[in-house]
Amino acid sequence: MTNSIRHLLVMCAPYGPMDHMCIAGLQGFAAAGAIVMLGNASADVTLTRCEMATQALKVIEENPGHVFWVLWADSDIVISGNVQRLINYAKAAYAKLGFEVSVSGTYVRRAAPSHVAAVAVRKDSPFASRGTALDGSAELVPCLTGLGCLLQPVKAFVRHVKGSPEFETGLGKLRAVCQARTAHGSEVGRYVQMDDLSRLHWVGEDFDYCIREYELGSAVLLAPEIFTHRVTVDLKPRGSVLLEGHGIAKMPE
Repeated sequence: MTNSIRHLLVMCAPYGPMDHMCIAGLQGFAAAGAIVMLGNASADVTLTRCEMATQALKVIEENPGHVFWVLWADSDIVISGNVQRLINYAKAAYAKLGFEVSVSGTYVRRAAPSHVAAVAVRKDSPFASRGTALDGSAELVPCLTGLGCLLQPVKAFVRHVKGSPEFETGLGKLRAVCQARTAHGSEVGRYVQMDDLSRLHWVGEDFDYCIREYELGSAVLLAPEIFTHRVTVDLKPRGSVLLEGHGIAKMPE
């Protein structure tokens, strides 16, 4: 791990018992000087994420100039040296696009190993132009993604948290950085391809988080950096997998 990891803050949201490989990855980050935060499991994952983001903002403000990057990490995603490559993608995308973007690793859904845990932003939307191909070999696709391994520049993360309203809980005031909700098709259809815009659709808290990034003038890019999703078995994108809205993607061996 390079010096970039020293300036990383990792928020690991719990999702059941942590696998030993996930624990080892977090320990490696901590040993390299990263700040690692482990969340307390809540029955409502939205509440967990709001609590973690609020705490992370406080840590960042208490350590001025130390945190350059923030990583959302689920406890069943194996994260290690490939996070440095996400940082490299984010730096290269900024250099090419001229604005800071968030970059997600590629992994599969818990219950659907043939589906990437992301939906590509529709190609005819103004947001689609915010993608980039780096050096002609690595395409970064604008997406709504999960928060399993989402890397953000610290300025983007702070802007997101501070731009979110506060709400009262038994834990005190928290920032509403995301919510799981129903949304009208006309809202979601601005981002992803939908057959019927008149219906209500379910938006998970992670996709809602990404929608807010676009609304704040940024973007979320899906990098061709493969992460293992450990559930009952190892689930890793292999062969031809479906990225909704983008088509079939051939995964590297």
